[in-house]
Amino acid sequence: MKTIKQECGCKIINDIKTVDWLVRNTKVRTFDNIKFTGYQRRVNEKHVSNIVKYLKENPFYLPTSIICATDEEVTNDTTLNIVDGQHRVEAFKKLKEDNPDKYNNIKDYELSVVILEKPSEALEVDTFITINKTSRKVDTSLAYVLKNKINRNNTSSSDLTIAKKEFLAVELAINLNSDRNSLWYNRILLEGNPTRNSNETISLNSFVKSIQMLISYLNKYNIIGIDWKNDKELNEIINDIKDIYLKIWDAVKIKWPNLFKEESINNSVIQGTIGVSAINKYIILQLKKQNKNYNLEQFISEVEHWIVDTNISQDEWYKGNWFSQFSSAAGFNMVANMLFDSLEQ
Repeated sequence: MKTIKQECGCKIINDIKTVDWLVRNTKVRTFDNIKFTGYQRRVNEKHVSNIVKYLKENPFYLPTSIICATDEEVTNDTTLNIVDGQHRVEAFKKLKEDNPDKYNNIKDYELSVVILEKPSEALEVDTFITINKTSRKVDTSLAYVLKNKINRNNTSSSDLTIAKKEFLAVELAINLNSDRNSLWYNRILLEGNPTRNSNETISLNSFVKSIQMLISYLNKYNIIGIDWKNDKELNEIINDIKDIYLKIWDAVKIKWPNLFKEESINNSVIQGTIGVSAINKYIILQLKKQNKNYNLEQFISEVEHWIVDTNISQDEWYKGNWFSQFSSAAGFNMVANMLFDSLEQ
């Protein structure tokens, strides 16, 4: 083992471990959606299968380091948390289970392992994000949820309410972005900000920031709940939020259909930060005005009226036109109020 000095205060250790040692002495901090611990999504089985196939068909050659962390002083017997490399180690485990002869052939081969010794939780999560976000090998969105929770806890409170709303907004974004039948298919950029020529129209950060505010009011007026005890309850909540959001945007498309034609869709701000934020704030204004509890069906019926019966031309949403100038939080509020006032007339 070789210790590398770093400014962060924790030790970084370069080591060499066998395949078999990694199988027996590593674990993954998988995200727990009840306790809000861990930061990695469950392994991608297809990715694991591809690595297993590679291991079966090729000479053993995996030159990239496995990156791990531990809360303890590192010894030969220390169990390590995998920060980067969980799919490779999971592939070793699957090979051991499905093809023991092949596994026995490779189990004593060695891999480079980089170990973060006693990092803070925030540093471990930050390392995971830094490694993965630029290559886009994995979805790091859950790590952002945990990182924000850690930062909030360091200031005062361990209340999960904010983290839960943020988590639900992230799950909605991921779900909508991957749904080919959704208006939001491939429209949300999971890392960074959209460019002028990109297909995506809004960043994950902007989408989540706006949606979690809407989720807060949906919860306040008992349209949805944000407490769950198991995966089944969580999935029901996510599905309800998705149904609501798809209905909102079905109404938006009915109201302003030309904005969603192929030749126009990238020439408007309707599915960008301005449109998403303003429409969400507008719905919140209507909820505040009504100031009553809704069941899901009642709300969906109301929200269609709130959108379709506004007296705003779709021309205002085109880039270079009136609404495109309102690109700040104050501007989103102004557009929301214009929508609100137009329904009153």
